[in-house]
Amino acid sequence: MIEFQCPQCRESLYVEFPGQSGVCSKCGSKYFAPSIVPPPIPYAGQTRSSNSRTCLIVGIVAAVVGVCAIPFVAIVAAIAIPNLLRSRLSANESAAIGAMRTIASGQASYQASGELDADKDGIGEYGTLSDLVGANPPYIDPVLGAGQKQGYTFVCKPNEDGESGYTCHADPLVSGRTGNRHFFVDESGVITFNPTRPANADDNPA
Repeated sequence: MIEFQCPQCRESLYVEFPGQSGVCSKCGSKYFAPSIVPPPIPYAGQTRSSNSRTCLIVGIVAAVVGVCAIPFVAIVAAIAIPNLLRSRLSANESAAIGAMRTIASGQASYQASGELDADKDGIGEYGTLSDLVGANPPYIDPVLGAGQKQGYTFVCKPNEDGESGYTCHADPLVSGRTGNRHFFVDESGVITFNPTRPANADDNPA
């Protein structure tokens, strides 16, 4: 059965076959049933109901996807965060070793220049970080001269006589988070490290 409307009075008409002709029972005009019947226009209530069902389905799908994504995000975070921390620790330790080389070179140049000779014997003395950064021109950069750089603290002390040598320690600000290894250098220029405590001259070379 095909339903369509009379082209004159809009009365609902019913025929069995497309293209069938007849006379409208209401206005008496002749009609021809359409060959292709357009789909009925939904009522406003039907449209709202359909939209509501669509929104509900989308909401359910989004919730399922969100719940399923939580374990995936957790797994990715569990893998990525430790790798990121290890990379940062490694970068900080490499920077600390580089800073110790800079200090060792600066100390050698500072002592050789005789810029500091407290006993006036003609032999230069080693300095503190403040001495090295305060020289003109400075032997180290201001950040390193302040004693803290890229997750490490740096402390340099000349020996008691000032001329025979010095010691310099580099230790993590927060062990296990900004660095793992502790570093040491003296007038020999050899940088050593210790994984658990402040390093000294007897530890392994870095």
